[in-house]
Amino acid sequence: MLRKAMKMGHIRSAYSLGLILRDSFKTESNNMLEYAAERGFLPAAQELYDAKKMHETFGPKELTAPELQKVSIFDNEFEDFFC
Repeated sequence: MLRKAMKMGHIRSAYSLGLILRDSFKTESNNMLEYAAERGFLPAAQELYDAKKMHETFGPKELTAPELQKVSIFDNEFEDFFC
């Protein structure tokens, strides 16, 4: 189901699948996380990049609360994706 959702463009599904696969299928996991990170999903980028790369990519500032809310993995925006 996560693969199908990812193929339909659901970035959080790619991120979730990347986390699930990282212990058993490292290359596939990295591909999924890179897919999500390239599309601006901050939690995926944090899994892939070190602090220096994060700083270069996203800048030196600390994220504000509204910015963090935009990248929250706990929002319900796609809760019923297939319904």
